[in-house]
Amino acid sequence: HDILEKGTDQGKISQVLFSLKNYNLNIYIDSLKIFMLREDVNPNFRTYALILLIDEKFDGEIKFRSSDGIINVNPTKLEPPFMSKNFNAVCKEIVTLANNNVSLTETALHLFNCYIIDTYPSDIYLDGTSKLASAFIVIANEYLGQDTSSFDEELLNFAHKIKAKIESTPEIRL
Repeated sequence: HDILEKGTDQGKISQVLFSLKNYNLNIYIDSLKIFMLREDVNPNFRTYALILLIDEKFDGEIKFRSSDGIINVNPTKLEPPFMSKNFNAVCKEIVTLANNNVSLTETALHLFNCYIIDTYPSDIYLDGTSKLASAFIVIANEYLGQDTSSFDEELLNFAHKIKAKIESTPEIRL
């Protein structure tokens, strides 16, 4: 309880958080509610805590500090982040757009997963799955040092907003 509510050591926080799957989560609900509002922990840890509540089908309103500020959510009403049709559609499109380039595919998919964790539970699919997949191909090309001048300016701007969000999330230092 103390580590979730007050702990600052990222290693201990991750150890406790990732081990909670093995315990009765109901015992830790109040501590998790406090944890998900803390500003001083990595936002990816807060997201993982929310995903734990979704997996446990916790039915109740909770406050969650997201990238959009503090929001009220009910975990049973949220779609798990890696289970939606939109998620699958973006992944498939990334694979297609990467055109058998394994490095490009793996980099784009990894960055897409990072973005989901950074933004969840926000709806990232408002601009469409194709545009999102294309943006991750652009970002992956940039990470791999490839030329992106052939992409149109609107897509580049969209990709750079996504990239800025990914890069603004603090690194987890254990």
